[in-house]
Amino acid sequence: MPRSLHKVLIHGGLLVNDSIIPIGQMSEEVKETRNKDSRYFCEHHTRKFNRKQSIEDMIQMLLVSSDPYITILRKIKRKKKEFLPKEILGMLKTPQVSFSQHESSEPSASDSE
Repeated sequence: MPRSLHKVLIHGGLLVNDSIIPIGQMSEEVKETRNKDSRYFCEHHTRKFNRKQSIEDMIQMLLVSSDPYITILRKIKRKKKEFLPKEILGMLKTPQVSFSQHESSEPSASDSE
């Protein structure tokens, strides 16, 4: 049995049980995204005079971008809401939902309309 297969099959359960973070957060996608950020910050937000200053600026930008409080403060672009024309709305069907006996005995907000 190859070593990599042995590691996954035999020791994979230990990794899952003992991991501090969820399995989905252990993927390579996060690292790739941070690499894109690093490249962008290095290109657009660092001083180009010497390497030490450039690296300091890049680390500062990465720290700022990873701070959850600062991330909340940034303005998020709002999407324009597109409304459907009346002709299309007329073609849509309302979903028919079946309720159990317990739920059907209680009046709901949609029944009062």
